[in-house]
Amino acid sequence: MNIKNIFIVLGPPGSGKGTQSKLLADKLNYAHLSTGEILREKAKEDSDLGREIKNTIDNGIIVTDEIIRKVFVEKLLSVEKNGVILDGYPRTIGQVKILEEIMQENNITNLKVVFLTVDREKLLQRLTGRKTCSKCQEMYKVGMPEYDSGVCGKCGGQLVVRADDDPQVQGKRFDEYHLKTAPVKDYYEQVGNLIIINGDQPIEDVQREIIKKLEI
Repeated sequence: MNIKNIFIVLGPPGSGKGTQSKLLADKLNYAHLSTGEILREKAKEDSDLGREIKNTIDNGIIVTDEIIRKVFVEKLLSVEKNGVILDGYPRTIGQVKILEEIMQENNITNLKVVFLTVDREKLLQRLTGRKTCSKCQEMYKVGMPEYDSGVCGKCGGQLVVRADDDPQVQGKRFDEYHLKTAPVKDYYEQVGNLIIINGDQPIEDVQREIIKKLEI
């Protein structure tokens, strides 16, 4: 493992974690690892693990630490760049401990955590007004030409409404978030690694604030 720097991007569902993580990874030439993308890819597999992950995601429930260890840690250990952006990981205190063990074993000491804050009602509007490419996972919002056409402008794939973006599932996602993931934010705040970012801004402004507060 060549990783020297780890930046974590956290926030409630729909806060823009994926978008900001990818922009930051591109700017720094770091690896970008998204638990959501990794799990959705696994959920397509015709296997017991794939079906278990699919059922969990579709019902708005956070995947267990045991499953995350199986599918995510291997990806992290294979990163060859000197930095990585973790998108949506860790999501539980148990996953925090797993990450700390990996960092200690590999002498990684530089960790910073970005937390995106957005009003709950605006988050719900974002989540229920978007479609995702079934191939490349690119997202499109209501009002964009691709959203109306149903065709991805990036790869030509079909746009779909993710099962976990269903309004009825969102309530479960927020309940799960506050129960399991909000304590992660509190933990990193207590140890002094947390950087609060106003996620209720245009994408470019959010990115500028992240870069400024990360001092990179």
